[in-house]
Amino acid sequence: MADVTNFKIGSNTYPVKDATARSEVDKLNNAISDVRRNIKIIPDFKNTILLGDSYGTGYTPEGIVSSWIDDLIPILPGVENSYKVAEGGIGFSHANSANSKTAIMLWNEERSKISWLAECTAVIIMLGINDSDQSLTNVKTAAQTLFDKVHSDCPNAVIYYFFSTNYTIYKRSICEACYDAAYSRNFVRCYESAWWMLLQDSFFASDFKHPNVYGHQEIARKMLNALSGAKITNMAYLDISDVDGITVNVFVTNDTVRLYISGAIKASRSTTLGHFPSKFFYNDEPFGLITQELAGLLGSGTTFVGSIAVAYGGKVFKRVIYGIHIGDDLTAGSLRYSKTFNVYSFFGE
Repeated sequence: MADVTNFKIGSNTYPVKDATARSEVDKLNNAISDVRRNIKIIPDFKNTILLGDSYGTGYTPEGIVSSWIDDLIPILPGVENSYKVAEGGIGFSHANSANSKTAIMLWNEERSKISWLAECTAVIIMLGINDSDQSLTNVKTAAQTLFDKVHSDCPNAVIYYFFSTNYTIYKRSICEACYDAAYSRNFVRCYESAWWMLLQDSFFASDFKHPNVYGHQEIARKMLNALSGAKITNMAYLDISDVDGITVNVFVTNDTVRLYISGAIKASRSTTLGHFPSKFFYNDEPFGLITQELAGLLGSGTTFVGSIAVAYGGKVFKRVIYGIHIGDDLTAGSLRYSKTFNVYSFFGE
């Protein structure tokens, strides 16, 4: 019998003997295989649980606002049942000060209240920003433990993990530990959302640490796009104008940061740029840190050598440009500095 290629349509198989026809059939079969490989799996949000920290509660100093969880639920497709699990200050391994509670402790408290837990189809988690005071090993282990517990309780669910979208990441390594934990579990879909930075004043409450209603809407919109497989773009701009003689402009385009600093400085070891009398403390939660940089002083022929950071928000609301001068001699003059770099290198150690 002549060589044939079998061509299937539905349950029927048709032998094709002609060489040209066989070639065309092969091309068609390959094209069909490519289409099947590239078909996106449509997420099932019929029964969805959403887990978060103070961002999930909608906390602001001015009062509770609609959170990213509250904003995301109505726009997720196909939701029939949803349940919100959120408490301020929790992390994977960081326990909040109010109740000494971690994320898994909160999950264990709430799981029994969800009658459709076994039928859950999606668990959306945004955590990590509160774990900056923890060791990398503890964060990764605690995150894996939470993911495993959620998967055990909700075996039919896909877990979607997002790192907390904020104005800053205190430690890049903590972010990476959370991602490592998520990528180590094949039932977790990890979205590298840390670079979706919110910088504009219009997105934040008065502490510039918690989003206001507009900031939460922006987070929910980006999360929906990510969950739908759409391309995420992020444009952010921060303008700190004339703080003690220094002006800073920060432009973020997706994962690229452009930083511009200019003004008059007066700095000695462990004091600040600008005419600001306080010391430089790392627990002031800087927005971004650039270490061991050389910045020329205009017209002086000397160089400012040290660390430059922008502190914006934190425990005490502030907009300060910090610098640590390496050396004991007083340095004064006009500074102009610019740098372009990947957003993750702006997140500190």
